[in-house]
Formats: sequence, structure tokens, C-alpha cells
Amino acid sequence: ANAHYRLGNYPPALEYCSQSRSLYEELKDKRNMARCMNRIGTIYKNQQNYKQALDALNESFNLYTTTNDSGGIAVSSNNLGETYRNTGDYTTALRYFQQTFALDSALQDTASMAQDAANIGETYRRLKQYDMARRSLLQALQLGGDALSRSEILTGLARLYY
Repeated sequence: ANAHYRLGNYPPALEYCSQSRSLYEELKDKRNMARCMNRIGTIYKNQQNYKQALDALNESFNLYTTTNDSGGIAVSSNNLGETYRNTGDYTTALRYFQQTFALDSALQDTASMAQDAANIGETYRRLKQYDMARRSLLQALQLGGDALSRSEILTGLARLYY
């Protein structure tokens, strides 16, 4: 499933993820069921099938919540934020990105926190709240990350000025 996903071969990736999810359900393995549903949700998101993406991601989020998996909750929350942002529901997206930032902060995952702050900044930009966007993007830059992440954050800052 992962190889097909990375290659953009979504139909077989969906099929394999669905089969995996069914097997994990038989095993009553909620954490891996959540992981499968998260992947299914991101596939639907990438295909711009947002209703099915939200359904799968909400299931993933709920399963991770029942297993108290903070990292998994953060990943699902971030993907929900991205999906809502893609639909133009920036207020809901912002709420999920802020939740993700809080979870990643508790986990002391600074690389994820930088990405979360960048997502928050981009969402504020789309809401035309430029001061908040700038603050969030500067926070993301301060948190660091790899060179690619920093370049994306700088590009986000530049977008505020054109």
C-alpha cells in the first residue's frame, strides 16, 4: 500500500489499505486500524474527494483517541486541518492546526511544531489575518526544521507581501 501511495497509484493503495484495515479490525488492533484510516483519508484528500477524506480521517482521529495515542491524534488532526483548508473552511482548519500544535508541543516534537505553526500561518493568510499569519510563520521559522521546511516557511512569509 505504501509503495502505491508514494507513487500516486491511489486505487491499489486504497484497496490494500482497506484490506489491512479489515484484518486489523479482526485482530481488534485499533491503533493500526487508525493508521490505515489515516492513510485512506490522505488518499481521498489527495484525490480531492474531501467528504470521504473527512469521514476516514474522523474515524482515524476517533480510533487514535480511544487508544490515547497522542502522536496519532496529532497526525490525524493535522490531516483534518489540511482537508478543511482545501475545502475553504479555514476556521475549522485553524482549530485543527492549533490542536495539532498543542499535541506536538506536549510531545516536544519541534520539527512537527514548526510545520504546525507554518500551517497556522498559511491558514491565517487565507483568512486575510496577515498579522497573525506573520507571527505564526516567524514562530515556525524560529522552531527550525530542515532546509526544505525553512524555505517553505520563508516562501509563506513572502506571500504576505504580494
